[in-house]
Amino acid sequence: MPNKNKKFNIKIFNRILCVLIIILGVYHIAGINDLTVKGFELQKLKLKSMEIKDNNNNLESQIMSLGSYNNLRERIASLNMVSAEKVEYISGASSFVAKR
Repeated sequence: MPNKNKKFNIKIFNRILCVLIIILGVYHIAGINDLTVKGFELQKLKLKSMEIKDNNNNLESQIMSLGSYNNLRERIASLNMVSAEKVEYISGASSFVAKR
């Protein structure tokens, strides 16, 4: 004869354990899903970062080519400008005073 007034009821324990396993399983799956989504976002951001770095390198090479001496010399010639031959600088006194 089973005693219904037992302190430890196996059926209740099994149900609580089953519910706990289900809750923890759902929590675990939600955590894995969150990590997967963040991983995809991180991968997209890394690709975007690499594209921006490549674009930056291309722009820097364009800046260097536009600022090169040969390119500047050609642009000066096309604008009918002449280069300065002899540059003289004016040197002032060691101290300057402003007048009103």
